[in-house]
Amino acid sequence: MSKMARQEENRTMTREHPFRDKYLFYRFRDDVDVMGSMNPTSSERRQAEARLPSALATLQRRAPDALIRLILRKPSNQRTAEDLEMVYEELMHIRALSHLTNSVKRELAGVIVFESHLKAGTVLFHQGDEGQSWYIILRGSVNVVIHGKGTVTTLSDGDDFGNLALINDAPRAATIVCREDSCFFLRVDKEDFNRILRDVEANTVRLKEHGKDVLVLEKLAEPGTTAQFK
Repeated sequence: MSKMARQEENRTMTREHPFRDKYLFYRFRDDVDVMGSMNPTSSERRQAEARLPSALATLQRRAPDALIRLILRKPSNQRTAEDLEMVYEELMHIRALSHLTNSVKRELAGVIVFESHLKAGTVLFHQGDEGQSWYIILRGSVNVVIHGKGTVTTLSDGDDFGNLALINDAPRAATIVCREDSCFFLRVDKEDFNRILRDVEANTVRLKEHGKDVLVLEKLAEPGTTAQFK
């Protein structure tokens, strides 16, 4: 084999598989490194075969989440009808959205985005900041901190926060701090939040925070007039 052919073969053998989530890729590579040989013994083969179902199950669990995160990172105008349907199906299972109608969830599917913070102690916003977004916790937890009181509560998977400042056009009432590493959120920005409430929802909208009704918006509209909320 020529030198050029050997170099090309080496490049091919070391090229990473183009999955975004490379957890399993690196795990398999580490297994090869530990074995120290590409010709495993019978015992090593049995061990690898025993681990295979668990590895496949992990891949099956992670693949849908990775795909949804990929879609949620796309700009709204680049999401396909199939993308929107997949996001909508996910939103149907989120507790913080259970009080919203299906039409609102479909609108949210087009604008909701994924946000992640890898380090505990990361501040999402400070008390007194202008409200810019509504958040839903996908994974992880946050502390709600108020000046002079410290941490007043902790929110976790499925909880939401930040909508009151958008509704009331008021400063943030608390500081939100990631309580642990690798916190994942869904985020709806202010402009989209207000547009959906104003233009899409035809029925009463009950906005909840910490599991309680905090505001009821009732749409009052006469034929040929602009809808208003009270």
